[in-house]
Amino acid sequence: MTQENRIGWDIGGAHLKVVVLDQDDSVIFVDQIETPLWKGLDVLDQAVESLPGGLIKNAKSHGVTMTGELADIFPDRITGVRELVKKITTLLDQDIPRKINIYAGEKGWLSPAAIEGNESQIASANWHATARFIATFKPQGFLIDMGSTTTDIIPLIDGKPDSSGLSDQERLQKDELVYTGVNRTSVTAVVSSLPFAGEWQKIAAEYFSTMADIYCLTEDIPENAGFTTADGKGSSLFDCARRLARVTGSDLHEAELAAWQELAHYISRQQMRNISESLSRVKSRYPSVEMPIIGAGAGKFLIRRLAEWHNTPYYDFADFIQGDEMLTQAAAICAPATACAALQKI
Repeated sequence: MTQENRIGWDIGGAHLKVVVLDQDDSVIFVDQIETPLWKGLDVLDQAVESLPGGLIKNAKSHGVTMTGELADIFPDRITGVRELVKKITTLLDQDIPRKINIYAGEKGWLSPAAIEGNESQIASANWHATARFIATFKPQGFLIDMGSTTTDIIPLIDGKPDSSGLSDQERLQKDELVYTGVNRTSVTAVVSSLPFAGEWQKIAAEYFSTMADIYCLTEDIPENAGFTTADGKGSSLFDCARRLARVTGSDLHEAELAAWQELAHYISRQQMRNISESLSRVKSRYPSVEMPIIGAGAGKFLIRRLAEWHNTPYYDFADFIQGDEMLTQAAAICAPATACAALQKI
C-alpha cells in the first residue's frame, strides 16, 4: 500500500465499514467490523486497532461519514456527531497529521475543525455520499441501498441526488428512508400475521427472530455465516428455524424444516412488498422519466428482485467500481464507505 491510498469510513451504530482505494481507484481493502456503539465509544478504538498495521499510516486521506450519532449513548444527534468526529480524528491522527474529511451532505467535505454549526448536515449523510458517487455514472435512476437495518431510496436526476428530504425525519416522511433491513430488523417489524398450518397465524411481538434468520432460511445468506442473532446462539438452518418457530408460538419440531423455509420465503416477499410500496410512492414523482434501479448494500440481492417486480433495468453498485471481484462485491455492501473513499478524488 502506498501513501496515495484513500480510505472511506462509515461509522454506524452497529458496524464500522472501511474501504481503501488505490491511486487508480481500485478497491484494495474492505472490512466491516461489529461496533455496538450503545456499549461505549471504546468499541471504535478496538475496531480501528484490529485493522492491518500499515493501513492508516499508508493513506493520503480519510473520508468519514456516519449514522452512529443515533446511538442512544448520546443525548442527541448533535452531540453524537461531535463526539464521533472527535474520536475518529484522534484515532486516525495519532502519529502523523493526515487529511481528514468529514462528509456533510450538500455542503460536501468539511475539516474536523469546521463541523460546528454543521452537525445536522453531517448526521446520517452517508446515503448522500453514495448517491453523489453513483450519479456520476448514472445521472438518472433510483439508488436503493439496503443494509442490515435500513433501506435508502434515492432518486438521481441530472447527475445529482434529488431527495425530497435531507434529515432522517424528512426522509422517513417521504418514504425515502425505510426502517427495514436484511439482518437486524425483527420479523415482527415486517409482518403481524403469517400463513401457518392452514390458518392465518397471529405472531408473538417479541424479539425472537430477525431477518437474518429469514434470509438464511431462504439461502440468500450462507448458513453459519456468523451473523448476530436474537438469542446470541448459532446461525445454522435449524437455529434460524427454531427462532422463527417461536414467533408463531411453536417449537421447531412442530413442522418440517421445509415448512419453516416456506414461511421464510413468505416473510421475505412481504418485506419486498413493503419496500416496493415506498418505491412506488417515490417513483410517482417522476411518471414520465425512464429510471433504472441501482442496488447496493447487504440486501442488494433483494433489490435485484424488486427491479424485476417493477419491470425496471437493474445495475449493481459493484458494476461501477474496479478491482478483484470479491473485493468489489464487498465494497458494494459497504457502499457509503466506498463512496467516501472515491469522492475524495472528485
